[in-house]
Amino acid sequence: MILNDFMLAESMFMEGNGEEAFWIFSQIAVDELRNNAERADAYNMMGVIVNGIAPHLDLEDESGLKYYKKALLLDPDNIGALLNIIGSFGMSPNMHRDVDVFLDTYNRLMNKKEELEYEDKKMIERKYELGKQLLIM
Repeated sequence: MILNDFMLAESMFMEGNGEEAFWIFSQIAVDELRNNAERADAYNMMGVIVNGIAPHLDLEDESGLKYYKKALLLDPDNIGALLNIIGSFGMSPNMHRDVDVFLDTYNRLMNKKEELEYEDKKMIERKYELGKQLLIM
């Protein structure tokens, strides 16, 4: 049952049903009977939903950053949350520009460079250039 609700939430997300997927992921994220990696994945997916198909679910943080941070508190090596922090940098309507979080995440990902896909490495390079521009301003 535990795995099935995660799969159900992923399925709903893939079908574009962000609100229901977000609700299921939110139940998984706070369930202390689950392991931290699964809870972190749920928080990460909540951030993905808010940053993508359902930004109206969190009007304070359309970038999903607070969910990615919660994921990393549970699982500091959650590669999805690390990549999503970098990926959402400068992209939301409120322009997630938390430079300190960005730089910390960038450094953590550089320590895992050999684990990353080529596309992820390119995205990180592009975001690093954006980060440098924001630091100048």
